[in-house]
Amino acid sequence: MPQQTPEWLNLFVDAHGTKGVIALAWWIGARHAVEIRELEGSFPFLQVVAHGPDASTLLDTLSTLSGLPETPMIRPGACTPASLDRTMFADTSLPLVINEVDSPGATPFDWDVLKPLYNNCTVAALSRRSATGQAGKTFARGIAILTKEIENSALLARTVLLNADQVEQPRPSERAFQLLKQLGSSSDALSLSQSALRQLVYRIGGTQGHIDTLQEDLGNLLAPRHAKNYAQLIALVYALDDIFHLPDGQRLKAIFAIRDLADATAEVPF
Repeated sequence: MPQQTPEWLNLFVDAHGTKGVIALAWWIGARHAVEIRELEGSFPFLQVVAHGPDASTLLDTLSTLSGLPETPMIRPGACTPASLDRTMFADTSLPLVINEVDSPGATPFDWDVLKPLYNNCTVAALSRRSATGQAGKTFARGIAILTKEIENSALLARTVLLNADQVEQPRPSERAFQLLKQLGSSSDALSLSQSALRQLVYRIGGTQGHIDTLQEDLGNLLAPRHAKNYAQLIALVYALDDIFHLPDGQRLKAIFAIRDLADATAEVPF
């Protein structure tokens, strides 16, 4: 008998569409970023481009589904270097959202600071200010960046970009959001069993095959990091479907959308 899609996932797809499915796949991967980085050497950052007062709605929904009362979010320009280090290396595997939307007057943030977090770095690799005994602590989180634009080319090479405002359906109803919050507020709907985690690891093991397919489809025009980042995202969509059973057709839609996102980064020869 085929497995049924859980109600919360049907509601989530109704509310956030295919772009939401891609963000959900990334978010679940980010919760196991240490394992993925151990296998693959890296895990991409997620840039969410959104405008208006509800810019963080998608990330808020993912936090709710993780059983969190609010999104784990910081504004780095308002943080001291020491507090930024403590937040990034907190004892949690839940993704951290860096909010750079509409922060007039904030201290400019040095995006280069984030580059080591693409890999399984330690506190010492990020900062010399680490407390005694903490220098060897491994970064255990994924990083989502809520911003309109990233101008740092090195960070862009480590990032997958998702425009949350470019949806293919009308804005979701308030009722769908409320039901989603009710379903997610009391428990962690995105926690993986050991068998589900093994399935995720198995799918991540297919990343190289997705790299090869992307490069073949796009004429070998992707930079190696971009190809790997988006290939990992495709692998995570497969894992999401295996574990939670996406509504019919959503896996294919998400994979085609990721291919288009990768295509936008292609280096077109002159």
